Amino acid sequence: MIIAIDGPSGTGKTTVARKVAQRLNFAYFDTGATYRAITWFFLQRKTPLEEEKQIKKALEGFEFSFKAVGQERRYFVGPEDVTTAIRTPLVTRFVSQVSALRPVREVVWKRQRDAAKGQDAVFEGRDMGTVVFPDADLGYRAPSSGSSRGLDRVLSAICACSGRRPRTTCRRGPPRGAGRGMDRPCRPDVAP
Repeated sequence: MIIAIDGPSGTGKTTVARKVAQRLNFAYFDTGATYRAITWFFLQRKTPLEEEKQIKKALEGFEFSFKAVGQERRYFVGPEDVTTAIRTPLVTRFVSQVSALRPVREVVWKRQRDAAKGQDAVFEGRDMGTVVFPDADLGYRAPSSGSSRGLDRVLSAICACSGRRPRTTCRRGPPRGAGRGMDRPCRPDVAP
């Protein structure tokens, strides 16, 4: 089963994704770490971000992996542990620019799809439900408001849906009906 959690930055995607993965005992994929690792890699190699040919060439040599150490994840580019390095202000300054590059996005999307094969996993980040996993078993779109109110309700709804029905979509966004801050949490695409 694949759960895709999508939405803009600062909306609670990571918090929801980690809690859902932990509660369901699913693998958790922080796609932002992949974009940050590529950014770090480009900065180390001094890859010009305006030169698509050089970007594609650099991506051919990019190797990314992670290891779970207890509750913590360690991220690696090749054999080098970059867990701390990818969270520096320099990487933060360039990650949006790098993540917007089409060749980078295509490489990341392919790796995410490959990583999802044959496992139960929660993926969070840009384009998860719209591009990478449009047919995910369960999808959640964080609102752009950044409000974390109702997070426990959303988390409970996702976890309840995931065990009950295949091909379920959960959406959180503008209210439908009277004053609710969330669409009905479970809308099956296929009858149970």
